[in-house]
Amino acid sequence: MKTTNLNYLYIFFIVIIFNPKQLSGQDLARDSLLIYHEVIVRIGEHGSFDPYYAFTKDLEKKNHPIYKRFFALYHETLIEKARNQQIPNFVHNRENVFVKISGLVDPIRSKIVFILPDDFEEPWQFHNGNMITADDLITSIKYAICKGLLSDKIFNNDLIIKEGDYKFSISFNLEFNREIILRYLEKVYVVPHDYFAAYVVDEKCSENYSIQERPYDIAAGPFKCKDCESPEKILLVRNNQYPRRPFASGIAIKKASMKSDHYGLLVTDGESNIAMDLPAGTMFAPPDNIYQNRIEGWKVKALFFDYTNPIFQIKEFRKIISKIIDVEKYIRQKLDNQANLVTGPYTTLHIGNNPDVKEYLTSEESARFRKNKTNYIESIKDEIEKIDQFNYKGKGRKELYYNNQKVKIIFSYNRQRMTKKEKDALDPIIQNLKGIGILIPKPAEQNDQTIKHIKSNPKKWDILYDEIEIQLKDSASEYFMTFNSENLNYHKYSHSRLDELFTREKTTLDPGTLNNIKREIHKILHDDYAAIFLWTMYNYYAFDKDYISSRNNHLINSVNFFTTPERWKMVRDEY
Repeated sequence: MKTTNLNYLYIFFIVIIFNPKQLSGQDLARDSLLIYHEVIVRIGEHGSFDPYYAFTKDLEKKNHPIYKRFFALYHETLIEKARNQQIPNFVHNRENVFVKISGLVDPIRSKIVFILPDDFEEPWQFHNGNMITADDLITSIKYAICKGLLSDKIFNNDLIIKEGDYKFSISFNLEFNREIILRYLEKVYVVPHDYFAAYVVDEKCSENYSIQERPYDIAAGPFKCKDCESPEKILLVRNNQYPRRPFASGIAIKKASMKSDHYGLLVTDGESNIAMDLPAGTMFAPPDNIYQNRIEGWKVKALFFDYTNPIFQIKEFRKIISKIIDVEKYIRQKLDNQANLVTGPYTTLHIGNNPDVKEYLTSEESARFRKNKTNYIESIKDEIEKIDQFNYKGKGRKELYYNNQKVKIIFSYNRQRMTKKEKDALDPIIQNLKGIGILIPKPAEQNDQTIKHIKSNPKKWDILYDEIEIQLKDSASEYFMTFNSENLNYHKYSHSRLDELFTREKTTLDPGTLNNIKREIHKILHDDYAAIFLWTMYNYYAFDKDYISSRNNHLINSVNFFTTPERWKMVRDEY
């Protein structure tokens, strides 16, 4: 009997080893596994094993949340933000990172020194088991410079010096304190010297360098690949060598091509225990076991003008359009408070958001508009007639003319990038434009493909409801600087003072001064009615409280969703 039992055990063992379900996540306890869906899961195929993949100039990939969420799980950064402080990783004693500002040889004004542990008692390793050394961190910083994430006006390759296998320093020609330096370095992802050194030779980033040739085990994050090649599912498992051992045993990322299905897969089908980046319209009243909440997004929705059309070159006319759009009212009544009002190109999360800039309508104008719309519109017509070359014809001033030509505009939007509620919110805007005498044919609905075409053909549109995304410390220059080389300024906007500020923004090193520049940019864009900035839609998330601890709520971040994934607790970890 013992022999028979042993034979059965042996067969069972063989089945488990070769069972393809082992790669599906079913070999990990479900109560310790984070499971969610994405519309894309073939991470390697799309190049995102490069940690800066989402910082590309390609608009299809730029700031892509799918990749940022994956980065937070798979990669590790040089600096971690915790409790509003910048904390260096890869050192286990904060005293091992210090700054010198005296006793330095001119022209060096400040110097930061990193000392890594070399006793191997608390090793920090890549997923392949290789120790992380000074060479790796130096290459990581140079790679970030190379990719444009660190300014070469601040960081000089020649001043990043290896002082030992586990010690290196960075010197600066400007005087910086520790906080400022760490704040700059927080963008740096840690990559292995062996694979990335060739990429930073001669300070060049070869676009032809093949990301896909690299193995899957060269990151340093809290979770590592067990199966990252499947087109339907990625399985990450706990990195047991990570200094702060994750609570969750793994992460299963499944494919579901329609984002609108993700909530149902959590709530109804139970195929996941967390869903994120959810449009509000896809959600319904949750059962008791589902916790759901919202976070502010980064995409600012606005009405953009075609500046090749002479009527939109007139600031007074752009101002008129802003005065017939009651943004606060539409957010409340049409969007069901599922959006946040913005006054410029930055959301309230952005360091450049200027709190002194107020919405377009004054409280007095808003009250008049809401009390008697007809009278308010007639007063707006009076203002239009004061603008040179504008006049009305027809009974009741129903037809607006400019330079003796009927004012007719093409109003467009991308139906794929908006919710039904957003479309409902655009309807009163269109009606108000018609109310001041503008002829608007049926709005031109676009999709992801056709929108590219019309943006490059100004005569195909006049007003476009579109979105821009400028994250935490990014610049608005790509959308509003004259003759922008990246062709994101498709509306052909130009403002000489802004161009000066955008140029200063690129060269300013002091964080305080830089913030002030961004806030001035915010104010000018608003006051010039460069576009009519409307709102940013909230992103929603939900998770199953039977699996995931509700204490994780404070860890959720609007940038990449997962900030410190190793701290995410499952319900079982609470007891």
